[in-house]
Amino acid sequence: LEESALEVDMLVLQCVAVCCSESLEESALEHIKSAGQSANMEFVPKPMWREEEGLEQYVWFEMPSQKSLLLHSVPPRQRHPLNFCREVVANLLKMPHRADWKDCSLTVDEETQMAGDFKKMFASYDWSLKDD
Repeated sequence: LEESALEVDMLVLQCVAVCCSESLEESALEHIKSAGQSANMEFVPKPMWREEEGLEQYVWFEMPSQKSLLLHSVPPRQRHPLNFCREVVANLLKMPHRADWKDCSLTVDEETQMAGDFKKMFASYDWSLKDD
């Protein structure tokens, strides 16, 4: 799970959940730290980070085991690359071309097919489809 809260001209909160096995956790942690260093961002383990006072801007990664939490606190009046998390996740998934959202567009037919597939998978959870 990746989350970032950033203050630009408005609040930006982004959460991305990516399924992966616990066996990939160590390499993912190293990749996140390495990518952070390249962007002058230091990620440190902080399991209880939500209890910190005054933490307004941050980037946070949580691993599947939930034992590993990496936090980068963005100092006041500083910024970090807004596409950083998307680039990290795209590279972890071995899909670096997906780091640019413009490369993720689909045809109308592909989107319609994906929406239909999702509706089928989600149908058992959709309360609006249940009979009273």
